[in-house]
Amino acid sequence: MKLKGLSKIEWREKFGFECYGVKIAIRADDSNLRSSFVKSLPRAGNVCDYDSEKNVVSLITKASAELNGLYYNDEVAMEFEQIKDTLWEYIGEKVLFILAINSLPSKFYIHAGAVGWNDFGVLLPGFSRAGKTTLTRDFIKAGADYFSDDCVILDNKGYLYPFPRPLAVRTDSDERLIREAAYYGAKTAEDKMKLRLILFTEFEENSQWSPEPLTRGQAVMELMNNFYTTSAIGLMPGEIIKSLNEITAQVEIYKGKRSDTKSVIEWVFGKFKNEKRYH
Repeated sequence: MKLKGLSKIEWREKFGFECYGVKIAIRADDSNLRSSFVKSLPRAGNVCDYDSEKNVVSLITKASAELNGLYYNDEVAMEFEQIKDTLWEYIGEKVLFILAINSLPSKFYIHAGAVGWNDFGVLLPGFSRAGKTTLTRDFIKAGADYFSDDCVILDNKGYLYPFPRPLAVRTDSDERLIREAAYYGAKTAEDKMKLRLILFTEFEENSQWSPEPLTRGQAVMELMNNFYTTSAIGLMPGEIIKSLNEITAQVEIYKGKRSDTKSVIEWVFGKFKNEKRYH
């Protein structure tokens, strides 16, 4: 739904945000909101100058219950009656969605964990509760570099980009234990890394890790199902499929169930043990 009348709002705060080549302009009707807004944005990006030509994110909190909310180019992205501390995480997710849409098709935001080992990138796609954060955590505890545990950026040349966020590992009581990668003794990657392996895996009690290779076509469909922006695929399906076909031609792709992480990690480390590094 498009809202008219945003031009009448008095914008008391304006700044920009850039993340891997995509810029958005951010404006708010409350000058006290900048600090909270910046904290909700991805760490991989940087605050920059305001540029209102396109990709304008507007935050209204002081108008009225009918008008308050988050807007993207005058379209309602999120509605609320009043701003609360608990909303900032959701606002950050909305901004992430906007960044992801505007990154297509040069970069793809994927629900996945990602690590680097011996200069090889490993992508671990998975939906919520599939166990990808636990697997990512155990990889970095074993010495792998940390890229991300929930949202991964993959470009159309087959490179992973660091998108660090605190890991949120579910406990036996279904609570989320939030920890920085450094808590597990891990090094966070600082530069892009060539993707070499994609593992579609999820936890299944009492299962044995015995992965089967996927065809490129199967892998492309699986990756699109794990897009952070599945609703936006229709904007440019041909370009997206072409890019994903090129990416998957350069990597090994497997799928399988697992009941533990150790067998998966040993299997991956064993594959790369005697291979030359990329330069």
